[in-house]
Amino acid sequence: MKKESKYFLIGILLFLFEITVLFKLFSVYGIYPSLIKVFLTIVALEFPLKKSLKFAFFFGLFEDLYMAELFVYNVIVNLIIVYVVNEIKNHIDFGIYFYGISLIAFISIADLLVKSILIFAKTDIFYISANFLFYVLLNTILYIPLKVLLGR
Repeated sequence: MKKESKYFLIGILLFLFEITVLFKLFSVYGIYPSLIKVFLTIVALEFPLKKSLKFAFFFGLFEDLYMAELFVYNVIVNLIIVYVVNEIKNHIDFGIYFYGISLIAFISIADLLVKSILIFAKTDIFYISANFLFYVLLNTILYIPLKVLLGR
């Protein structure tokens, strides 16, 4: 329970940092990394599926309440991310940073694809930009500092 509380508190702080400071400091062509997606990937690697899904639901709801235009998008994406990472972690040892970074890149691409599909379903506009590569790059760069912050 203590470990869960620590992760929950750090997740709240990361979310607040993301919505207040991060988008101003690390914005590249209007795209900035998602600390919550990286955080949830680490949570999924550290906790069993049931606990990870609780984190994903809560932080997805938190993100959706902040960005009201795509309600339930983040809940759906976060639940998918956590489920996929939990399935993958049973087959690969993520003690090696390279595998974690590769997983973050994969999750970031999947996040962009799911977002594009959901936007397409809502607006009939499918949009993927080359600038989204910066999103993937920024997320992968932030993996190691977050992993160190969370005690690994």
